[in-house]
Amino acid sequence: MGQFTRRAALSLGAGTLIGTAGYLSGKSFSNARDVPYFTSPGPMDSQYTVDVTLHATPSVHPQSTDLPYTRLDLLADAIRYAVPSLSSDNFDILVNVTIAPTPAPAEFETSRDYSALVDGFTDYVMSEIDDGTRGGDANLLVTDTVTEELRGHGEIPASIYTDGCRPGQAVMGSGSDINPTVRQAATSARDGVLGARLNTAVHEVGHTLGLEHTMGDAWRDPENDDRVIVTPMLSTYVYTNKDGAVRDENKYGTSLPDIVENDDVYLTFTPQFNPEIPVSDLILGDDIDPVCTVTDIAHDAVVSE
Repeated sequence: MGQFTRRAALSLGAGTLIGTAGYLSGKSFSNARDVPYFTSPGPMDSQYTVDVTLHATPSVHPQSTDLPYTRLDLLADAIRYAVPSLSSDNFDILVNVTIAPTPAPAEFETSRDYSALVDGFTDYVMSEIDDGTRGGDANLLVTDTVTEELRGHGEIPASIYTDGCRPGQAVMGSGSDINPTVRQAATSARDGVLGARLNTAVHEVGHTLGLEHTMGDAWRDPENDDRVIVTPMLSTYVYTNKDGAVRDENKYGTSLPDIVENDDVYLTFTPQFNPEIPVSDLILGDDIDPVCTVTDIAHDAVVSE
């Protein structure tokens, strides 16, 4: 099976890479739309490994705890479980998640706006982290920084590259609020604050792969009308009164529930991306180029207070 860079994948065009996303062998999870999240994969013509590194400030880094299973381990499990769901019938999306062994600078715990934090983190990743530790596709900083009432911030890469691209950078806050003792939460349907924190990590990594809020999905639980199930990219943007809300339907024409934040409705965050997402909507690659431009910075308030 061939390995594809971001530019090579884009050059093939949508017709070559499009497929029905959402495969992992041996598991089944169906939603109210009757779409299986997992089925046995067919033969793969090609594969790509998404390379992600998790970085953490001292208060969140594994060096600061005696627990055998840390907050970053839980985030890594969530990402390892979610990213392969982007595979298609003929294109296998794998993922490699590592945890940087050295804590990120303590200055990243200083409260600041997320744009400045991502800029500083990008400079750190590109100048202070060697190629063996730097994530080829995405680097996620986990910190306790919480500003602008946001919980995450991730780059959406440009759709066309001529000279390669540096990896995407993303930041999430409230890292010390993650409960590392609930290991199964990384790979099961989740709700509540813990689920939202894990969802933040998957959501921001999704942005670095080119995914947008409009690519998510949501549906009411057929057994409980007060419960709405959301996939990672839509998240709390399902609320129609929220800034940046995805309102009547998603990018693929699927209708979304009309709900308002603070109503008697609670969200459950699924552990997998929307199976409607075709591989052609991903931006994949491992070329490193510090002069790469990005089309947007996604400011994400994915945790409801």
